[in-house]
Amino acid sequence: MNKCMKRYLILLFLFLNNIVLSQDSKYLSLNLVDKIDIGSSFEITDNQVGDIIKKNLQSQGFNFSDTETKYFISVSFGWKYKRSTELEIDNFKGNIIDKSSPEKIIAQFSISKVRDLEKDISFFVKELISQNNKIGPSGKFIDVQDHFMKMNMKSWDFSRPDAHAPSGVLADHVHSRGGVMIGYRYFSSKGDGSYNGNIVYSKDEITNFYDRHVTQQIQNTHSLEFMYGVSKNVTLFTNLTFHDKEYSYINKQNNSARMSSSGLGDIDIQVLYNIFSNSKVKIHSNIGFVLPSGTIKKKYQNEKLPYSLQTGNGHLSSITGFTSFFQFKKFSLGVQPLYNLSLGENIGGYKYGNKFSLNYWGALTNKIIQLVCLLVEWEILTSKFYIIFFLILRLKFILILVLYYLLGLLKKNIKMKSCHIPFRQEMDIYHL
Repeated sequence: MNKCMKRYLILLFLFLNNIVLSQDSKYLSLNLVDKIDIGSSFEITDNQVGDIIKKNLQSQGFNFSDTETKYFISVSFGWKYKRSTELEIDNFKGNIIDKSSPEKIIAQFSISKVRDLEKDISFFVKELISQNNKIGPSGKFIDVQDHFMKMNMKSWDFSRPDAHAPSGVLADHVHSRGGVMIGYRYFSSKGDGSYNGNIVYSKDEITNFYDRHVTQQIQNTHSLEFMYGVSKNVTLFTNLTFHDKEYSYINKQNNSARMSSSGLGDIDIQVLYNIFSNSKVKIHSNIGFVLPSGTIKKKYQNEKLPYSLQTGNGHLSSITGFTSFFQFKKFSLGVQPLYNLSLGENIGGYKYGNKFSLNYWGALTNKIIQLVCLLVEWEILTSKFYIIFFLILRLKFILILVLYYLLGLLKKNIKMKSCHIPFRQEMDIYHL
């Protein structure tokens, strides 16, 4: 391993380590917007976390009573399995409400990961008192209805069909802490003939220089992906593939034959870090590795197959990039540049060239598109003239859908669901 590669791996390790360690300071969230009158009486939810908070607040001079209280502290918590049969508190959150105005919240708090319940609550109480001492009489309440309305305005709209990238784009989103996603994807491609750019080469031209002329290539890929929200800002992504490849060719003697191979491919592991997120923009990093779980030793009839029919690269590669997603009322856009760097050669003495990939996509919506998008989505990704193809191939379905829509307008009990027309383009650049 050369010095450049060692430096690269060290920098990558330090970056990933910093991402994970930076989460320690983000477990506590406290939003206090009005000064608490510590001399007034308090009431708190009767549960295990509430009892410990009450004990800590009482030690700081807070007065708790069952009657005629001014403040109510609402507390809830979540569990996790410490062992197969033993549960422990994993997180908690709550509000402090001024009971004289039930729709007013003066504080919100949460700890997303409990390490030591007693110490974490003690730390929370100290922070609460510290912030309370800094607030003057001009502090403002949170109106509950207005607060949640603003929260919805500031959050990404996941109810839209274009809330995620098209299926061909991997690792396009992040999850909240504890979120889990398991997905399956199937890709199929078929190629005929030999090309150099737009120039078609015949069998005779190929066999003047090579023993075989490949006439057809078929590749089927099954992809199993898993995503897990490690914390609020960090998501782990893994993708395992299974390849099934087949090549048909003609040799110099005009004999036709086929070669095929199948097996597990390489494993893609990425750490997705949420850089920025609001109602219109999401940006996260894509940092990870491609592990050589596939093979480069596939044979067909005791003949070693060419590298294009092997199921893996045979060497470690790194992935560096980011994903940006923009969501607006009538359209959405996204871009994902990724750089795949080959880290050393495999046992066959070669390595794949470094690759720069650029995925970009978008979606549009309007009243006309809402009538047709449910039927043409799969055709759009394969044709630039998808509307023309749709009108030719799906004219009957258009008429049926229009009648269905008009019937809904007449009866006023059938509504068209919002739908988006997506498009996607991918560009790959290889270099040695």
